[in-house]
Amino acid sequence: MNYTKNLFLLLLALMATSPLFAQFAETGYATYYADYLNGRPTAYGEVYRSDQFTAAHPKHPIGTLLKVSRIDDGRSVSVRVNDKGPFKAGYIVDLSAVAGKYIGLDLDGKAKVRIEVVGYSETNPIPRDYIQQVNLTAKGFTSPTDYGNMDQPTDYSNTASGTSSVYNPNEPIRRLKTNVGGYGIQLASYSIEANAERQVRSLQEQGIKDVYIKEHTTAYSGESMYKIIIARFADKTMAEQQLKLLRRQKGVNGFVTRL
Repeated sequence: MNYTKNLFLLLLALMATSPLFAQFAETGYATYYADYLNGRPTAYGEVYRSDQFTAAHPKHPIGTLLKVSRIDDGRSVSVRVNDKGPFKAGYIVDLSAVAGKYIGLDLDGKAKVRIEVVGYSETNPIPRDYIQQVNLTAKGFTSPTDYGNMDQPTDYSNTASGTSSVYNPNEPIRRLKTNVGGYGIQLASYSIEANAERQVRSLQEQGIKDVYIKEHTTAYSGESMYKIIIARFADKTMAEQQLKLLRRQKGVNGFVTRL
């Protein structure tokens, strides 16, 4: 039995490294696991862990290594199959939470991808730059995709009025995508994008941090609106505390919203 299994795995590994195997690449949509699935058993009996680079595929056996590449921007991640799925037409892979975030699915929800078999492993892969990011985070640095990820509300009482010393007028205005999670403070909404951008610059000049524009299509008219949002907070209470500080210290008003 072990001999048969080992022979199969050897053949799989040899095929995966062959250029001829590229013809079996697939294109379709990728999604990622919901948070509540963390700790639950997969179809193969392994426990799903959101911090491991794993995936579900309808057909590839457990241990298959897949390279998942976004069609739109080329970002890619290698994952190990340890579950079956997805089973929705047009969707070809479900990524673990960390793998999904690695290529931006936590912001976009889904993306069209190309998947290729690149080998076999009994252990889950870890990208080299991810190890570096984890080490940097432990030292107090945060990823640009964290959207603020505020642990404590910012106190602006010591920020001088007028232009902040850290304000950079050449820095690109950041955009907040959908499905980032947490809470934010909506300060304004504009129908003209240029007006929203001017307001963001004005807020940044006052020393207000983590300001984003979030584009929203209205359901009744189909028109685009451009919301100005401070993002993001772990919970509603923290966002409310920040809003109180903004009102008192900066004279800025708004309301708390779920992102």
